[in-house]
Order: sequence, then structure tokens, then C-alpha cells
Amino acid sequence: PPVTGSHVFERLVAASDRWRGGDRTFALEFCIGHTRLLADVGRYLPRGSDGTIAGWSARLSAMLGGQAFGLVVDDYHVLDTPLWMRMSQFVRGLYAHTGLPGEQAKAALFLGNYHRTPFGLHRGRSSNFMFVVEGVKRIRAWPDAFFRGKEDLTNRLDYERYNAASVVLQGKPGEVIYWPSPY
Repeated sequence: PPVTGSHVFERLVAASDRWRGGDRTFALEFCIGHTRLLADVGRYLPRGSDGTIAGWSARLSAMLGGQAFGLVVDDYHVLDTPLWMRMSQFVRGLYAHTGLPGEQAKAALFLGNYHRTPFGLHRGRSSNFMFVVEGVKRIRAWPDAFFRGKEDLTNRLDYERYNAASVVLQGKPGEVIYWPSPY
């Protein structure tokens, strides 16, 4: 895998310390349940005293009385140069065959104890490689064409009636999940 849990934890603690110090030059979102927190976010971010991602998760579970939570760091690669270098190596061979992506290439980090992405069903236009660092990650993916002519389900949680038409992708630590842009 391009990163380990301990590496991610170290980088997140450094980024969290910057955030608590007032640096907002990078984007992160913290959610409790399906609600994005706008105030006092710093108290929920990883601290060195948490020791590990699991330690951070345990602290938050206790703070939140077992409620689901999630942390999303968009453009995570700007906070983690070693990861950026590893990812560049990973896609180099692919880009030799496909060309550079027209939209963007980035790394986003999703952490939490949630069962559904905190902001609900979402659609993207890019192909995705997901590297599972800790825990088990499960994704539902639908072909984009499936949603044509249907109500917009963006950021919704009531999509169960469409689950039979989805493909379920699941990965464990060290595994890679891939889904192409038409999904």
C-alpha cells in the first residue's frame, strides 16, 4: 500500500495542529452523523496523544456517545509529499497508456466510523483508486446511465430501492478498490 495507518496518523496530526493554529489553506470536513460541523472542529481532529487512528476513533466515540463521525480531507496529497510521490509512481504507467486525466488527479482521505458516507450518495466524473488503510471499506457504484431520467439522489440517504442495480465493492487493509468514471 502507498501508506500505512501510522503514516496517515502522523500526517493528520501535523495537519490538525496547523488547523487548530488557524491555517485554513487546506480543506477538511468533519461530520457527526450526517451533519457537517462548522464550529469547534479542532477538538475533534487527531492529536498526538491519541497515538493511532484507532486511538483517535476511540476518543471520538467516547466524546460523541457512540455517534457516527467522519473526517474528509480533500486534496490530501498537498499535506503528504511522500504519498504524492508514491501516487505519482503508481499512475505513471497508467498515464503512459491513457494520457493525463482531463479533470484532475488528487488524493482524498476519508476516515470515520460511519456506515454511509456522511454526505450521502454522491456522483463523481472521475475514475477512482481507493487504497484501504485500516478497517473495511464498502462502496456501492451504479453506472451513470442508471440515474438518467430518475430523481436527483445527490446527497441523499434514501437510495435503498436502487441497491439491486448497484455493484458492491469491498476492500480490506492493503487492498485497492477501483471504479471507472462511468460509475
